[in-house]
Amino acid sequence: MVFRRSRTPLEADRYFEGLEVLYRQTTVSPEEVDRVISKAQNSNLKRIEVFRRSAVGFLEEILKIELQNSFLIRRFANAYFYRFAASWNVTKLRRFTASGRVSGQDFKDLEPLLRQTSYLKAHGFPDANKRWEKIKVRGKVACRNSIGQYQMLKPKICQNAEMPK
Repeated sequence: MVFRRSRTPLEADRYFEGLEVLYRQTTVSPEEVDRVISKAQNSNLKRIEVFRRSAVGFLEEILKIELQNSFLIRRFANAYFYRFAASWNVTKLRRFTASGRVSGQDFKDLEPLLRQTSYLKAHGFPDANKRWEKIKVRGKVACRNSIGQYQMLKPKICQNAEMPK
């Protein structure tokens, strides 16, 4: 009976083969059996130590991956915050972030989102391609869409909109 665990011969496998021969013999001293067993155990200890060293490197790789994942989760949370902000009224949003319930981290402006008509359609603006009315308010523009909601934006977003008559 051979104790080979893989196709490549290992040092411990030779000791196990030696044990098999010793057990088959009838005249074996207990010291000889102990010697062969201790050799096999020492060989296994060396292999375990090598495995421990490689496991530390493996754990370091896992930590790097976890750090990358946490960075991606933070980026996703910021993107979710942008979507959430675009669907809210800006004054409500300012009140909400000022109260400390949501951190306004990396939140600068709604402009990049509101330029996209597909985004507007996805968030309940059915006639996103129709004109927006604009009213100048101290350097900013309050745009009103066809539903009647006002949003404070920079003037260049509503450049193509016509003034109400």
